Amino acid sequence: MLASVLASAMLGLALTQRPAPDVFQVAFDTADGQFLIEVHRDWAPLGAWRFFNLVRAGFYTDVKAFRAVDQFMVQFGISGDPAVSRL
Repeated sequence: MLASVLASAMLGLALTQRPAPDVFQVAFDTADGQFLIEVHRDWAPLGAWRFFNLVRAGFYTDVKAFRAVDQFMVQFGISGDPAVSRL
């Protein structure tokens, strides 16, 4: 129960925090190495804001990748914490 309350609070904070920088990078470590995402806020302002704050809140910690296409994309997004995934 406590994990669920903490997860809810964490997500609530993530959605109300500061705006994303104009351009920012996020590094992800995987079993196959590291990949880097570069985000440009002017390309998708709301998506950049949400992604920036979810990263800051630790939402993507222990997240599994669903599909990776070399030099193109990686699909992921379900939190590794079951309490967060239920929200």
